[in-house]
Amino acid sequence: MSNGSLLCQPPGTGYRPDLDGLRAIAVLAVVAYHAFPEQAPGGYVGVDVFFVISGFLITNIILDALSRHGFRLREFYARRARRILPALCLVLATCLAFGCYVLLPDEFSNLSKHTAAAAGFAANIAFWRESGYFAPAAQFEPLLHLWSLGIEEQFYLLWPLLLLLAWRLRWHLVPTVALLGAASFALNVIMTNRQATGLYYFPFSRFWELAVGCLLASARVRVASARAVPAAADSPGARASTSRVPARIPGALANAVAIAGVALIAIAAFGFDAHTPFPGFAALVPIAGASCIVAAPGSWFRERVLSHPWLVFVGLVSYPLYLWHWPILSFAAILHAGTPEIGVRVAGLALSFVLAVLTYRLLELPIRKRRRPSVSVALAGAAAALGLAGVAIY
Repeated sequence: MSNGSLLCQPPGTGYRPDLDGLRAIAVLAVVAYHAFPEQAPGGYVGVDVFFVISGFLITNIILDALSRHGFRLREFYARRARRILPALCLVLATCLAFGCYVLLPDEFSNLSKHTAAAAGFAANIAFWRESGYFAPAAQFEPLLHLWSLGIEEQFYLLWPLLLLLAWRLRWHLVPTVALLGAASFALNVIMTNRQATGLYYFPFSRFWELAVGCLLASARVRVASARAVPAAADSPGARASTSRVPARIPGALANAVAIAGVALIAIAAFGFDAHTPFPGFAALVPIAGASCIVAAPGSWFRERVLSHPWLVFVGLVSYPLYLWHWPILSFAAILHAGTPEIGVRVAGLALSFVLAVLTYRLLELPIRKRRRPSVSVALAGAAAALGLAGVAIY
């Protein structure tokens, strides 16, 4: 078997509750930054943590499907639609309806334009052409936070195609992903002092953050495949049983790596601020922190701390919580003509959490279970309708 073929055996892709715990840390950092920027001035790095997790999980899913000859682009994008669109469409429709009553005509027109961009996963492009993420007026943009969703979905328009091509041509995945990630990181560094606003929203200077997660998944494939080779010499069935065993490191070292990862994320969340050149080299801190946690399974810290039921639950509702919290805080700022008092912000976060739980249980979970093609088509149609409505109103 060639080296390329050895890379075609992904490790196990079983559920890891610690990654939901890491999602919880990421979303709580972002929420804290948006609601209480003085206390968590660098909490925006939670988005970068999300990127690493997303790249890791999606690549694992694709490689697992490829190894079973079961990967289909149509199924992949249908699954993404069921995962992303239900909560997104609900939030966009709610923002449009609420904005119709509380916003001035110019403000509502602007919201409609951003709704159209968000429905087409191009919010980062729209905001790139307007203002910076840290600009004072940013708090009056209810859909500003959807820039990250735009980057993520733009990445997943390209990454499955590239991964499928690499698989069929039997390219070495690790050096291929590393090369692409290095090119994106180089662009990120070059743009740091030249185009601060563009750098923050520009997809190609952000792709390296997702590529880090992809690289971690690809490296686990290589380790598992290397373990499969000697096993195959012993018995015909040994390769199938061991090729899916994830790489492990000693418990004490795994604990230290995971704790160091959380510490790095905390350093960024509480040590960075709006004046930190970001992403640039500074983004390496939260990215390294997330990578440490993703790459160090099997530790006590992962199983007892990051897998705590409360953290896992917050991680499970992290996507709708991320979608809801910023529009609520932003509309509150608009209605108060500035940053609202702390009681209003706390009430907004409480409402965000309630809406997130309801969205997850009553909308997301039921739709995810419906795997008929018509469901994905209907969701895409709903997003298109919202986009057209935004264009028409604008």
